[in-house]
Amino acid sequence: MICVPLILTSACSKSSFDAKGYTEGLMVLMTKQDTTPIVKAGLPQSEADALKNEFFGLVEEVILSEFESFDISNNTKEKWILLMSELLAKSKYSVNEAREKSGEDGYLVDVTINPIMYSKIVEDEAFLSELENLTLKAYQKGEINDDTLFDYMIGLMADKTLGKLDQLEYDQPSTITIEYVKDKDGMYTIKDEYSIGAEIGSTLFK
Repeated sequence: MICVPLILTSACSKSSFDAKGYTEGLMVLMTKQDTTPIVKAGLPQSEADALKNEFFGLVEEVILSEFESFDISNNTKEKWILLMSELLAKSKYSVNEAREKSGEDGYLVDVTINPIMYSKIVEDEAFLSELENLTLKAYQKGEINDDTLFDYMIGLMADKTLGKLDQLEYDQPSTITIEYVKDKDGMYTIKDEYSIGAEIGSTLFK
């Protein structure tokens, strides 16, 4: 499974920081491409737009790196970018109430995620057999050749997986805690934001 780390960013400085609202806004931005909640939570629209563009640029980079040793077409790349976006939109999670940190100016927010069991689709023997049969038929008809066979099959996998998103199953929930701390400039920042973002991204799918 291609795993994309979520990009977490510092919150703006506010006297009454809404840690839960900000966390919900981050999750909605990354999974639904919607900046409205995080802007309501205090992030300027320009920064929210930049964060969204950065994240979905990262999605594209991860997909390209996954297939960098193969000569795949732009059309196939676009199919996988679309698939990843649709999978992210199907994410199942909840953001719990923020808790104040004991003895510190900061908050703890638990994000509970039910991972999408993506591998249950793409590792299914019947699914893989169908891909192989369709690819073989296209090869025998001369629609593809040795140079384009892999590109065809990978593109077909994305198409077929997109058609099965209504059959997604979810695993048991896992909880990840996001810790907000206040820095010397009065900004609430996410502690270990890169590792937390990577953990959330890898937990969304199985």
